[in-house]
Amino acid sequence: LQDTGDLLRIFAEDPLINSTNTFGKLFVHNTQFVLVPQPVFDPSHCEVYLNFHTEVTTANMEIFYESIHSNSLQVVGCVQKELINTLDSVLPDLEVSSGAAFHLSYLLDTFVASAEEQIFLLPGPGALYVGAFKSGELVLFNHFTIQTENDLLKFLFAVVKQLGFDQRNVQLSVVGDLIHVFSSIDQLTPFFKHIEQPEPTEKLSYREGIESFRNARLLEAYWSL
Repeated sequence: LQDTGDLLRIFAEDPLINSTNTFGKLFVHNTQFVLVPQPVFDPSHCEVYLNFHTEVTTANMEIFYESIHSNSLQVVGCVQKELINTLDSVLPDLEVSSGAAFHLSYLLDTFVASAEEQIFLLPGPGALYVGAFKSGELVLFNHFTIQTENDLLKFLFAVVKQLGFDQRNVQLSVVGDLIHVFSSIDQLTPFFKHIEQPEPTEKLSYREGIESFRNARLLEAYWSL
C-alpha cells in the first residue's frame, strides 16, 4: 500500500468489509503506540502517554487502548480518524486495537526464558515487531518498517548495541517467515550463533477449506486476543 488512498479504495471495494456483517476488529500496525503499566494507567491520559513518544492530537487521530497479559499492561495506540470514519460507514461496530497489543500479548503469554539475552522477531508484510528480554524481563518492544533486505540486519544490530547484548551469545527466535521482510535465516547465520524458529502456539481452529491461511506463516494465523 502506497498511501491512504489505497486503503480507502480497499475499504470501498472489499467484499468482506462490505458484507452484511457490522462487526469486526481492526489491528493497526504502526509505530504510534506506547506501553503503560496497569497500576499507573488512566484512560483520560492516553493522549499524554502517546505524546511522550510521538506528536498526537485528538483532532485528527483516533486513540484506543487494550489490556494484555492478565490486565497487567495497557497498549495505547492511534490511527488517522479519516480511516476510522470511512470504515465506520460499513462496520459501525468495529473495534480498533494496536497491532502491538496482538504481538506483545503473544510474547508475554507464551514466553519461556531459555537464555540470559533473547530477541524475538515477529515478521509481517514489510514490517516486523521486535521484542527483547534480559534475565526473563521485557526490555524492548518496537515495530520496524522493512523496505530492503539489509534493513532487518541494520535494525537488529542497532537493537543489540542499544541493549548492550552479546551478539555471539544472544538467542534469536524467529516467529514466522522472514520472507515477509525480504530476508531469511541464512542471512542471519553469519552474524548470530543461536537462532531458532519455533512453531507458534495455536489458539485458532479452522473450518475445512480455509486452512490455507495458516500457510502464510503470519502470527494472525495462529493467535488471537
